[in-house]
Amino acid sequence: EALDVLDETLSLDGWDGAEHRAIIAPRLPFLRHVAPEWVESREPRLLGDDAPEGLGQTTIELALKWGRPDRWLLERHRPAVLRAVRSGSKHALDYALVAMLWEIPGYSIDGTWRALADMGALVLSDAGERLARLLMNDPAQHHLDRGALFWKQTLQHPSLSDEAFRGYGWWAEVDALDQERWEQMTLLTCQHADGSLDWCVKVAERCAHEPITPTGLGILTRLLR
Repeated sequence: EALDVLDETLSLDGWDGAEHRAIIAPRLPFLRHVAPEWVESREPRLLGDDAPEGLGQTTIELALKWGRPDRWLLERHRPAVLRAVRSGSKHALDYALVAMLWEIPGYSIDGTWRALADMGALVLSDAGERLARLLMNDPAQHHLDRGALFWKQTLQHPSLSDEAFRGYGWWAEVDALDQERWEQMTLLTCQHADGSLDWCVKVAERCAHEPITPTGLGILTRLLR
C-alpha cells in the first residue's frame, strides 16, 4: 500500500510533484534497501526522462541538496549531477568532487576536471575551495593525493584566467599536505593568479611557519605586490 501511494506521487506535476519528491529524494538509499525492485522499475519515472515536466532532474538536485553522498546516484546519473553543478544547485559541486575522491566510475580526475573547466573559471576556482574544505579534516592519504592531482591539473593550464586559480588559496587549511609540496604549488598558483588568492591571510600565516623558505617568501612577495 505504501508503494502504491509513492506511485501516485510520481504522477504529480508542478509544485505539488516537486514537494512530494523533496520528501522522497533524500530517502532513496532507504528505499533501495527496503524496496530495490520498486526503485529499479521506477527509476526512469523517478529520476529520468519519464518524470513529468523535468521533475527527474529536480529530484536528483533535491537528493544532492538534502541527502548524503550516494554512490549509486552519483554513478548512474552523472550527466544530471553535472547539470546540477552547472546550474549552481546546492552541494552538487561538493558531491561531484566527493565522487572523484571516492574513484566512482565516470569521475576520473581528468574527466572531472575537464567537465568543470567547461563550466568556466569561477567553477574551477570554487572546486579548489570546495576540495580544500572537504580535505581539511580527511585523514585518508589517497583522498589527499587525488585532490592534489586535481589542483596540479589546474596548474598545467596557465592560459586559464586569473579567476580560475583564486579558490586554491583555501588549501592553506589542508595541514595534511606537506609544507614543501604546498609551498611549491601555491607559488605557481600565485603566479597564475597574479598574486590574488582567496583566504590570503591564512596563506601568509602558513608561509610564516618555521623554517621560513625562499619559496614561502616568494609567495608573500606575490601576495604583497
